[in-house]
Amino acid sequence: MLIKNAFIYLLLLFTLTKISAQELYFREFKPDISNSPEHIYKILQDKNGFIWLGTEKGLLQFDGINYTYFNTPKSNTITSLFQDDSAKIWQGYKDGHISYLHNGKNTDFKPKEGLPKVAINAILEDKDKRIWFATYGEGVYYWEKNRLYNINTVNGLTDNYTYDLAINNSGNIYVATDRGITKIHISNGKKMLQQINQNNGLPDNLVTSLNLENDLLNIGTQSGGFCIYDIKKENIIINKSNWEFGQINTQKYQAQTGLLIGTNTHGLLQIDRKTGEILHHYNRENLFGISKITDQFNDKNGNSWIAGGTQNVCFANSDFSIINLNDFPE
Repeated sequence: MLIKNAFIYLLLLFTLTKISAQELYFREFKPDISNSPEHIYKILQDKNGFIWLGTEKGLLQFDGINYTYFNTPKSNTITSLFQDDSAKIWQGYKDGHISYLHNGKNTDFKPKEGLPKVAINAILEDKDKRIWFATYGEGVYYWEKNRLYNINTVNGLTDNYTYDLAINNSGNIYVATDRGITKIHISNGKKMLQQINQNNGLPDNLVTSLNLENDLLNIGTQSGGFCIYDIKKENIIINKSNWEFGQINTQKYQAQTGLLIGTNTHGLLQIDRKTGEILHHYNRENLFGISKITDQFNDKNGNSWIAGGTQNVCFANSDFSIINLNDFPE
């Protein structure tokens, strides 16, 4: 209980409390252990408030005081993290391996249909408890009733190279691919697929990132910038195509910060989602050496966390006090 309380206390001190979309000030978070990872690619907060890091050495947990590695497959490089409604923490790996952590035990996922042979780029759970996997070259898979199903170009997917997943309140799955977006709806065992591409107003068909909030789908692309798609009206309402910051890797929205867009080479952009205006640009000097953003999440208290494949991660808050993560009493 002491560990959990210490971590909750830490997060409360970092809570965003000031005016919306103000300039963010980042602090550094770096694992202080002898076997520290060289590359932190993914970051997740679980339902209990603990932080999980996906690294080249596998899965690392930070509980507020201590760091713990969990056994992982031979291929230790994690490329995706997700916690489902049953509290399992799913891990996707660079070589296609998949594991899930439950009740302190990390178990290899071994469906009888076999596993993908390529990187798992994203994991998601839908309202019917299916677990979805986006892969780098084999389309998408979903796990339902102890069976693994594949959806690829043969079934109408826009492309087999998939990068991200999003879900709306109706249970529709949106898949980011090399050739636009595929919307997937499953009803009574039937799959219905709809394509969204440049013919629908996308600035670029190579879609690398999705983030869905309140029926607005934030879409990031490789070279065409970003746009916002109204999924109810099925049209583009914001199109930021005069983009000078390269590939978009990640996106997160919350009222306190606006839309935060992580790029492949130019750090982090803070965007007014109503107008598409760039409010602030955070480069490697602001982000403690991070220029390639590989993951983002917003914690339970509204703080924004950034990972970039380096030894550290960053978090942003508007309480400017600096706190040593290792100063909590035992």
